Amino acid sequence: MSMKLNIRTHGIALSRTQRHMIERRVRFALTKFGATISEVDCLLGDLNGPRGGIDKLCVLRLCPSGARRVVIEQTSEHVQEALDVAVERAARAVARGLKRGRPRRALG
Repeated sequence: MSMKLNIRTHGIALSRTQRHMIERRVRFALTKFGATISEVDCLLGDLNGPRGGIDKLCVLRLCPSGARRVVIEQTSEHVQEALDVAVERAARAVARGLKRGRPRRALG
């Protein structure tokens, strides 16, 4: 079973090429978890519109099986930077959640 990826935008227009790059980035970072993650929602938005500033938002919602849902929010001056940081944070959070969920080995 492969991971379902939903990409939505708010106030940002993405080309087909940009959508493809976003999909590749997310899948590459999370592929090490295999079928553990069933679905990822990716929301990219521009909070301030044309005023600019540190207003590009990336929200990732991941649904790992056997672990709690992971929600990461990251803002940056650039969409790509917000996405990159959010994806790395999400991968670390899923890894931590899965590690906590594993049964402990018996000592001795």
